[in-house]
Amino acid sequence: VVVTSWFALAMFAPERVNEIPALPVNCETEMDGVYGISWRPLKGGQTKTNFAVTDEWREVAHEAIARLKKLGEKPRRAAK
Repeated sequence: VVVTSWFALAMFAPERVNEIPALPVNCETEMDGVYGISWRPLKGGQTKTNFAVTDEWREVAHEAIARLKKLGEKPRRAAK
């Protein structure tokens, strides 16, 4: 789940390798009806948003994030 989700997100928004695991839980956004993923780069700087170029890519990214959220639910609860 982690590997396939990571690769899906890397294809959706190619960034630095270490930024994908650091995505915030609430990274999904929508602007003017277009799905996107927003985060603050680890090296600082302003919040960055990558948008889906097709509905299929929206589904791929949304599913990858949903899987990672589900997988990380118990560890996030334990960390609190």
